[in-house]
Amino acid sequence: MSSKVLFLTTAQVERIHAEVIRQFGGSMGLRDRGLFESACEMPRATFGEQFLHATPAAMAAAYLFHLCSNHPFVDGNKRVGLGAALVFAEVNGYEVRATDDELEELTLGVASGSVSKDEVARFFAKGMRRTGSRGSGRSRKGEDRRR
Repeated sequence: MSSKVLFLTTAQVERIHAEVIRQFGGSMGLRDRGLFESACEMPRATFGEQFLHATPAAMAAAYLFHLCSNHPFVDGNKRVGLGAALVFAEVNGYEVRATDDELEELTLGVASGSVSKDEVARFFAKGMRRTGSRGSGRSRKGEDRRR
């Protein structure tokens, strides 16, 4: 990852939640602020001035895994987790090349407990590609991201 990593703020993740609920339905509301803030902080966690999630793929995986697993919202946790991971990749100059079906299977696996955070990181490592500039990496909904 070049120079400085751009992490999502809790306000940005809350906006992702609002947009997901607006587009796909469900209930607005935060179930547990502590679990929400914890999930949002995991990608940027450090020990001895080293990121615990050392790669962009691992950081994106942390957003998906912890937002989905912590279940901080009343509704939309899986969609928010995936959305946050994809937006994180985009703002840091990456795109995730995967089909919607692959992303759905990954996210449902996290939610069911059958997919680990390491497996999510490997999935993203395989599919993340540099786009050339920050903020241009998100594919449109429904688009095959494998190009």
